This record gives sequence, structure tokens and C-alpha cells, in this order.
Amino acid sequence: MSTIRYAVFTAALTATVAIGGCTDNNAQPRSIHATTSQTMPDGGTQAPSAVATPSPTARAIAQAAGAPGGSARADSAHPGGALPTNVEAYARAFHTAYVARNRARALLLGTKAAVDAAFAKRVTDGTFTACDWAGEYTYCSWEGASELRLILRIDNDLANKGRPHAVREASWKRAAPVVPTTVPAYAELFVSHWVQGDRGGAEQLGTPEAVSAIFAAAETPAAAPALRDCEGAAGSSYCTFDGVGYTLIVRLGNEAVQQGELHAVIEVRFAH
Repeated sequence: MSTIRYAVFTAALTATVAIGGCTDNNAQPRSIHATTSQTMPDGGTQAPSAVATPSPTARAIAQAAGAPGGSARADSAHPGGALPTNVEAYARAFHTAYVARNRARALLLGTKAAVDAAFAKRVTDGTFTACDWAGEYTYCSWEGASELRLILRIDNDLANKGRPHAVREASWKRAAPVVPTTVPAYAELFVSHWVQGDRGGAEQLGTPEAVSAIFAAAETPAAAPALRDCEGAAGSSYCTFDGVGYTLIVRLGNEAVQQGELHAVIEVRFAH
């Protein structure tokens, strides 16, 4: 080894030992810089150069500034404003987006499945009913004049923290209708659901067999048939309706009608 190379090696070793010796048990670890030497064409060496290793402080500053490897990020503003941090307010915000048909805002507040289910129907006259707590979830509902009720299932933890997608589920239920307690009115309401194509409403008032029979008609009439009369016979009443080119006969259970029960229409048949 040449005298110059030996001198360089000795100086590097001495610097390394000196740095290690300056660290006591209470001191923070220091960055140690490696030294390198390069052999020159004439057989000598170039003076050693230090290869800098970023210190933890420098790395943290770089990360905070957004350098690669950093974790800091600025959250973009939510469309429609900040998310509520209260369960009822969160549910109301989702319903407001639904009524306005603001799907982008609704997708921020709820899951895609919940948004799809809610937007499948359009009931803009819904009145807030209540929010009922049930463990980790709360169920909030709106009821419209059409007797359809929108029910939202809210994740309490996500809503209270103002996180996205706290509305986990949306469903539609038909509220129990105000049922007539007279035979003619009951029969007319049942038939009106058929004329309007509202099978769900008819299912509230008739048995499955009666509903299937009336909806088996080739098409619903353009106008409601006129009620001719209702006649009682052995616990039942038969109401006859006259339509254009057909006669409709609806049989109802008298006791069920008088007590305001559902499914009092037990038979339907057409005559021509």
C-alpha cells in the first residue's frame, strides 16, 4: 500500500472512531458518513469524499413538503360542503340529496347500493318520521303521501366522525294504509289500485289469489269501472263493477272489512 493510500485509510478510520466515541448512553444516534477514496491513474488516490445520509429531521421536512415517501396530503373539499357529524343530520343530508336528485352528493354520503336503492323511486313529498337507534346502527325514515316509506340504515360511528358512506342501506316500505270499514269503500279502493297499476297497494287489501286474478287482465282500463252494487251473502259481500266491455265481481269478507283489517278482498272474477 502506498504511503498516500495508507494515510487516507488511517484518517478515515480515525474519524469513524471519533464519531462513535462522542456518543454516550443518553445521546441520540448520529448519522455516520461513509468515506470513499478513488485510485488515480498515476497510482495515487484522490482525497476522500463524504456520502451524505439524510438525517431523520431532514427526511421529515422533505416528507411534510410532499416529497416522495411523505405521508402528508391535503384532503379535497367534499362536494356540497363538509359532512355532518350527527346521525340525524347525516340522514337528513342524504335525503336532501335524494330529493334534489344530487347523485354525486348522495354517493359521498352513502354506499352505491344505498344510493341505487333510494334513487330507484322518486317520492319528493316525504315527511321525516324518526331516527331509531339500534346498537351500532340508527334507522331513519321518511313517509310520503303515497304510503311509501324510505328507511335509511346509518352507521353511527362513521356518521358521528363525519366520514363518507355512513348511509349503509336504503329501503322502501309501504306504510299501512288507512283501511275503509265499509264494504263499498273497501272494494272501490281495491279496484282503484288495479286501475292505477299499483299492485303493491292492491296487495295490502287483497289476498294473493285475488290480486293475481285482477292483474291477470290483458291491460288495466283507461277509466275506473263504475260500482253497480254490493250484496251480502253468508259472511261475504259481492260488489259488481261495470266497465267498458266487461263486468268485475269482487268478493270481500264482511268481518275483516268491519274491523279494518288488511286482505279483506278474497276473490275476483271477470264476466263479459
